[in-house]
Amino acid sequence: MTGKQIALTVAMSALMLLVLCAIAMSRGLNVDEHQFVASGALLAREGFLPYRDYPFFHTPNLPLVYALLFRGTDYLLLSARLLSVLCAFLGLIFISRAMWRSLSGHSGTFRVFITGSAAILLFSNPVVLYSCWRAWNHPLATLLATTAVLCLWRALDGRKSGRWYFAAGLLLSLAIGTRLTFAPLGLAFVGISLFLPAQIDIRTRMRNALLLAAGGVIGASPMLWLFALDARAFIFNNFTWNGSISELYQRAAVKYAGLGSKLFYIVTNVLRNPGNLALLLLFLTVQYAALRQREFRRDPRNLLVLVSLPCLLIGALAPAVPYDQYFYEFVPVLVLGLVPPVVALARAGGLERLICWGFGAAAVISLFSTGQDFRYMRKLATPSRWTPVVLHRAGMELAQIAGPGPVLTLAPITPLEGRLRIYRALAASPYAWITAGFLSEEQRRQFGFIGQQNLASALEPRPPGAICTGSQRGNQRRAEETMLLRYKDSLGYISFGLANGETAWVSQH
Repeated sequence: MTGKQIALTVAMSALMLLVLCAIAMSRGLNVDEHQFVASGALLAREGFLPYRDYPFFHTPNLPLVYALLFRGTDYLLLSARLLSVLCAFLGLIFISRAMWRSLSGHSGTFRVFITGSAAILLFSNPVVLYSCWRAWNHPLATLLATTAVLCLWRALDGRKSGRWYFAAGLLLSLAIGTRLTFAPLGLAFVGISLFLPAQIDIRTRMRNALLLAAGGVIGASPMLWLFALDARAFIFNNFTWNGSISELYQRAAVKYAGLGSKLFYIVTNVLRNPGNLALLLLFLTVQYAALRQREFRRDPRNLLVLVSLPCLLIGALAPAVPYDQYFYEFVPVLVLGLVPPVVALARAGGLERLICWGFGAAAVISLFSTGQDFRYMRKLATPSRWTPVVLHRAGMELAQIAGPGPVLTLAPITPLEGRLRIYRALAASPYAWITAGFLSEEQRRQFGFIGQQNLASALEPRPPGAICTGSQRGNQRRAEETMLLRYKDSLGYISFGLANGETAWVSQH
């Protein structure tokens, strides 16, 4: 790299990181963030574990990571979102580096343009900018899975492949332990390790598969530990709740989507955005153009990408209702999948200019589709207005007026920001709350659910130190909090407004 190329790379990287941070600090709180932040705080402060001590509907790695993070700070949402930004940024760096290394035999200008365009395609993709900064399990799980694919990518080169197979298994298992929908990707990894590269003997392939499995077992150790502590709760939270219970709730709410509706959602919602469509069309175009190259058709790295994509699709379509963030994991693999065909086409000669035009056009379309997100940059200069800081201030205000008991709320981040206690049965709220009615009384008791059916008895004998409502807007959220408002009326609580717009109800005495 020349000095100018290094300066350009540093400037682009810094700008992308600043934009991601600006979005993370400016955008409002999403209801899904509560369950992950609350679980990490409960473990860090009180030693409560998912499944055994309270309902939690995901695999456990993100709360374990958050618990380590929250031991050093009380700014929970701020640190959680910064971790998500870091995961997204590292994924961008790793994929850009893979693109740069793969184009080592070509001119510096071509390498810089293609690598920079690929980085812009990944950074500015609409699904990425919607998903990558929130305190969700998607950013960490996607980083781990993408890095696992890159490790297996390196293993297929044949140089010191054993350690790369082990690393791929370890990282993929950690990704599955962060988000269960990555489990189908294991099928692609096992198939690749057993059948590719074609020129190596069967003994070596079996060794590779065993190394992959060994890494997978070690990476699964956090899940195995929690499974051993309470196997029934682990199975219920991860499979029964995400299966039959979730389906019952979604059908009752008229939200359940069958396979056809989910595929239709991809066309009408995800691909409707020009940035998503531009990336997919670029991927399909370069794949088709490179098929004329015999070596490309047998490239094991490209086969890894092509086998991984349908496995990721299975995971993305698994939830009962489709959302854009479920397709976040596709984008890094699609961008990585541009590498083998571009290398094959560039090697054929005479196509560099055409490739540059295609990459440049797709990058410009993607950038314009999300260009409005650059407006958040101006908010970086006023930290007091950042969403996580305002939420922390609200939590500290609540701590000043709350009584000695736990805080009753369906939005647990606010009291936790003020180091207050919550009812751990509602840590995964509002989902634990709104689905409790679909459980039997025995299931609610066994797995620690509080619902409208057993609210008063579950809170006895001490009343809540405060009740928080109004964290979410809209009729549905108000309906979910109706029972809490009725309960506070029975206690004669009075209201106080908090900095983040929530209402705190506390005792007059």
